Amino acid sequence: MFKTMFTKGAIPGLLAAASFTAQRHVTILNNLANVDTPFYVAQDLPVREFQKQLRDAFRKREKGNPRAFNLKPTRMIPINRNGFPRARTVTAESVGQLRHDMGTVDPDMEAAKLAKNAGLHMGLLKLLTHQYGLISDAIVGRPRA
Repeated sequence: MFKTMFTKGAIPGLLAAASFTAQRHVTILNNLANVDTPFYVAQDLPVREFQKQLRDAFRKREKGNPRAFNLKPTRMIPINRNGFPRARTVTAESVGQLRHDMGTVDPDMEAAKLAKNAGLHMGLLKLLTHQYGLISDAIVGRPRA
């Protein structure tokens, strides 16, 4: 019963997205830590590919079992044994200015990506907290205020 409770509905999709944003956060922070490293090439995770992977999983669930949610592994985003994405880093699109040390990290762009990713991650965690609260209230038998 508990396995079904946590592997069906909105929770698996929220967990997968939160896992991806956490991995992306680490990647962006790594870029910022290497701003002054000569020849360092900025890295990122394949965001569009993950969004497609997530969208496909939701569409497949709509067509078949409305409670089943399965991410399909891809070459760039394999799925670990717990069902979470484990994205591989890719070279980030270079839109910054040319630097004398040939590095491609633009601190302003990375800070903007970090802020956007952090906001998304916090939103996902709030939704997860709400979902777990609903489960807790159902078990305890009190309505959510």
